[in-house]
Amino acid sequence: MYIGYVNQRIGGWGKMDLAKEYIIQCLLVAANNLRLTTSKIEVIVLLKEHFVGCKDIADEINILKTSTYFSKLAIKLSQIYFYINNYKIDFLKISEKFKGHVNLIINDLNQFLEVVTPATFQKTISELGKGEIKVEFVKRMTRTDYLDNIKITGDEESDMIINNESKPETEKIKEKLILDDDSHQVNLIQQYQTNILKPLKPIDAFLKRILIGNYTINELDEFLYVLIQNNDLSKRIGFEIVTNMHEILIKAFELIKDRKFIPSYYTIEEMRSCLIVIAAVVKNKNYDITTYLNRAEHFGKRILLTS
Repeated sequence: MYIGYVNQRIGGWGKMDLAKEYIIQCLLVAANNLRLTTSKIEVIVLLKEHFVGCKDIADEINILKTSTYFSKLAIKLSQIYFYINNYKIDFLKISEKFKGHVNLIINDLNQFLEVVTPATFQKTISELGKGEIKVEFVKRMTRTDYLDNIKITGDEESDMIINNESKPETEKIKEKLILDDDSHQVNLIQQYQTNILKPLKPIDAFLKRILIGNYTINELDEFLYVLIQNNDLSKRIGFEIVTNMHEILIKAFELIKDRKFIPSYYTIEEMRSCLIVIAAVVKNKNYDITTYLNRAEHFGKRILLTS
C-alpha cells in the first residue's frame, strides 16, 4: 500500500502528515533510548516543535542538511523520509521497519544532542531563516502525554514530573528493543557490512582504470554482478540510501558496457562519490558526507536520464 493510496483512504492524514508523524515518532523513541539531561530534553522538544510546525518536512530536512550541526542527523532522516514517501509499506511489518529506523538515527541523535544546546538550536534555526521557536517548556514537560514520558538522568529526575500510569506503544517498542536477544541481528548486520564493503576498493580501482580505457567487458560484468547482488541485499534489509547508490552505479556500468556513456574525470569522481556514501553509511562513520551525497544524487539524476 503506497502513501498516496493511504492519503486517499484516510481523511485528515495526507502524505506529508504521515511522513511527518512517522519521523517525529522515530526521533522520540530514539531519544527514549538515550541518557538525557534537562537541556537535551529541551532540544528534543524544540526539534519536535520545529517539525510539527513545518509545512513540508522534506524541504525542512533538506535545509537542515546544509547546517554543520544538523547535517548528519538530517541525512539519516532523509533516508527515513525517502522510505515513507516512495516505498510500498507492508503494515504487517511496519513495527519492524520502525525499529530499524529508530536504530538508524540513535547514534547521530546522541551526537547531535552532545553538541547542540537550546541556544545553539535557536540560533541555527534563525540563521536558516526559520525564526525562533516558541515553546512553553515547563508547562509542556508536565503533560503526561508529552514526549511519551521521556526519561531523564541523575538528580534531575526528582525535579521533573514523570507519569508512568499509561504505557504508550513507543514505550513498548523500546522495552522490546532492550529485552530482545539481538545477537542474530548483530551477526546479520556484520555479514551485511562485510558483503557491501569488501568490493568497494576494487571497484574504486576499476573506475580509475575505466577512465584510461584499461579494462575488459568481462571485468565490468563481474563488478556489475557484485553491484546487483549487493543492491538486492541492501533493498531487502532496508538501507534505502545504500540501495540508491548501488542503483546509480549499476545504471552507469550498464551504459558504459553498451557504449552509451563515456565517463570523464568528473563523472568518475561522481561515481566514486557513490562508493564513499555507501562506505560511510554502512560503517556508520561520523563524517560529514553531504558534499558526496549531493554529488552522487546529482549524478544519479543525470545518468538516469541517459538513454
